[in-house]
Amino acid sequence: MEPGHYSHFVEPRPSTSASHDFLDIHISRDSSCPDSSALDCLDTHPLNQPPSPLINTQLVPASSFKQHVWGFYSYSIASEIYSIVSTSLFLPIVLEQFARDNARVYPDYIKPCPGSRSASRNEASDLGVDPSLENAVCKTKIFGAWLNTSVFPLCVSSFTIAALAFLIISMSSPADNANTRKFLLIILAACGSLTGSMFFFMKSSSPVWLMVAVLSLVSNVSLGASTVCLNSLLAGVSKEKAAETIHKNGLTERVDDGEFKALVAQYTSQISARGVAYGFAFGISALGLC
Repeated sequence: MEPGHYSHFVEPRPSTSASHDFLDIHISRDSSCPDSSALDCLDTHPLNQPPSPLINTQLVPASSFKQHVWGFYSYSIASEIYSIVSTSLFLPIVLEQFARDNARVYPDYIKPCPGSRSASRNEASDLGVDPSLENAVCKTKIFGAWLNTSVFPLCVSSFTIAALAFLIISMSSPADNANTRKFLLIILAACGSLTGSMFFFMKSSSPVWLMVAVLSLVSNVSLGASTVCLNSLLAGVSKEKAAETIHKNGLTERVDDGEFKALVAQYTSQISARGVAYGFAFGISALGLC
């Protein structure tokens, strides 16, 4: 027992029955055991209890632990492939092509834009290629305003970054919650995969071709938000790996909290680095295949 915790109640003098009564009165006001004696309450007070150990003695099964680690690696690989191949390469080209197929040549806005499907059909016919349209400026009409086709992917990217910034700030608390982050990760991954796959069913000739902007925004926002949830799972996986290593080596009784923290930090860096390395390796490989 450390008397310093209650120095404002007791003066440093020999204990007497009167001082015990004084302690009983003051401790019983905020204590969870008002009917017990003051000395018993002091012994069981939370401030006098030893801190709970960081090492979890109830280890998860080895199979579950391996599933968590390889699940982290698998999602790192999948997210990097989508980020490198789709977000960085194909989406800007697809968005600009959709805008170009629905664009007209500035300033009369009558002739179809060179490189669009309408212009390709004219080239295939007896009309041939108009030399005056080689350096033409193409604009597409979006919500009543004419927008340059090369600016359209940049606008979609700007809205995506803004939405992602607000979402990451607002989801920091749910991502840190152990009961919700795995569920959020699954939902965001499913949402991003579904919206990304819907590009196969979109046609530039459709009257709702602008939906490609929404699909791009939702898929990229889901990717960024799911990465936040994935990184929040890293701490738990690292603790499981550290506890499994200590238990495997029979050092449970001889490892203090400081050594356990150092081991967790080591495995956090190791698992994170491997996840990034695997992700970039598979992403660059997929980019080379495309």
